[in-house]
Order: sequence, then structure tokens, then C-alpha cells
Amino acid sequence: MGIILTAVAAGLLTTANSCDFNRDLFFGVRGDDVKCLQEYLGVINTGFFGNLTQSAVSRWQTDNGITPTAGYFGPISRKKYQQFASAVTVPTEINVPTTVPPIVAPEPAPVQPTATIKTGSGIVANNGLIDTGAGKIFYNGSGLDNRGFLYPQDSEILVGNLSTDEDYSTCDNVKAYSYGGIANVCQFTNPNQSTFTLLSKNGVRFYDKTAFKGQYAYACGNGVLLFKQGGLYGALDFDKIDSENNLQYHYWLDQSGGTNFGSLCPSQANIGKLTSLLANLKSVLEKLKEVTRPH
Repeated sequence: MGIILTAVAAGLLTTANSCDFNRDLFFGVRGDDVKCLQEYLGVINTGFFGNLTQSAVSRWQTDNGITPTAGYFGPISRKKYQQFASAVTVPTEINVPTTVPPIVAPEPAPVQPTATIKTGSGIVANNGLIDTGAGKIFYNGSGLDNRGFLYPQDSEILVGNLSTDEDYSTCDNVKAYSYGGIANVCQFTNPNQSTFTLLSKNGVRFYDKTAFKGQYAYACGNGVLLFKQGGLYGALDFDKIDSENNLQYHYWLDQSGGTNFGSLCPSQANIGKLTSLLANLKSVLEKLKEVTRPH
């Protein structure tokens, strides 16, 4: 014996984490709609549309055939997003058993890094060298400001999405070259989605993960920095600059010469589908409770 649950109201089941975009979003704007866009794209959700968000929008536009791919989230991008957001089909009637078994989400199987990916972490002193195996990188930083700089040392290094000019960040008034990073190294699967530029002696600025600014605690960091050195692609993540200006960091290097970093994590697409399914099931069960509750 089961209970037939009818979707009597539009929007009973909707796509999880859907956003309501009523304006164009571009570099420099702030707001909850920016934060929702960042969550949708999988970047750091600060609510500020910076270099990292612009790069993520550009990659999304490229992947979905939207032109131009300048990272400007305008009417065409909003229309494409709405097509995705309305893609969930809601059945008119849902036959729910009277006794509902517990829903247990399957735990993703652990994924072992491929042999070609070299991973590591370390602590480098101020004015010291980071050695990933592809070459050395000179580090200078300040724990007081949670800010550091990287410079080429013994070989050329190219940085992903390096700014074309020195600029000011939203967190301090130091003018320097910056970069557009990614939220997770697993996103680094195609080098053509980033522009790699030779790092000059002027270096590149970064912030650690503890750097926040302002009343709303906007994150200063630009995420994981992508680089190419000695013919190999790699990534750097900046954990913490301590009070003695030592930098704690993580790095990844594809020793095959490719960008196989997606192999480090479970399928993001499968996780997204599972999350959406569980959200819809939760909504159905909540409605079922209302129907079966004694009045």
C-alpha cells in the first residue's frame, strides 16, 4: 500500500542551489547573487566578483558554447543558466511507500592519485626557495599581512591567468601583479582553459587562506595558483604565513607533462548528481510528512 503524492504547486521540486540573477555580473561587483554564482561554479564564495570568479565564468562560457568568453555574466549567460536550472523534471504523481526506508548516500570510493602526479607540502622560510621538482621559486612574505610574493629563480616559470598589469587588491593598497586561480586542483584538467604568462622579475602576489578583509570578511586569496615550469604543469596552494613569515604550502606536479589533476578526486559530476537527487528526495519526504500528519 502506498500514498500518491501529487505536486500541486509549481516549484515543489526545484534544482538544488538555484540562483536568481536579475542583473549583469562582472569584475568588481558584490552581492548575494555573486556569491550564489560562485557556489554554482565551485569557486570561493566571497560575494566579490574578482579575478578567480571571472576566470571561472570564462571557462563555463567556453564549456557551454557561449560567446564571447570574457567572463562577463550577462543576458546570454543568464539564459543558459536558466536552461540548466529548469532541467529537473518533476513527475505529476509520486508513489511513496507508507513505510519509507532510510536513505543512505553511498560513500564515494577513495581515489588513489595516479603515479604521474607528484604531491607534497612544506614550510619555506622567508626569502627562501620552494622546490616542486620542476624548478625553484623564490618566496618573500609577511605573516602580519598574510601576503606573499613569488619570483622566478633558477628557471623560467609561467603563471596561469597572470594579470597583464600591476593592480591593487581589495585587501590592501600594495600594487602588484596578481593571478586568477581555481578553488580545487581537481579542476585543472585542460591547460587551454587558462592563459599561461611568463613571470617577470616583478613577481606575483598571493594571500594565504587566513587572509580576510572588511566588515563582511571577504577572502583575499585567489585560490590555487597554476604554473608551468621545466615543461611540467603544476599547482600551488598557500595555507598559512606564520608570525615569523614562514609559508606553509601544498603543491601538485604532473610529471607526465599533462594536466591529469582530475584523477586526484572523485567525479565532481557524479557528486553533483547525487547531491541534487538527495535534495529532491528530502523535499518529497517533507511533503509526505505534511500529508500524513494527523490534523
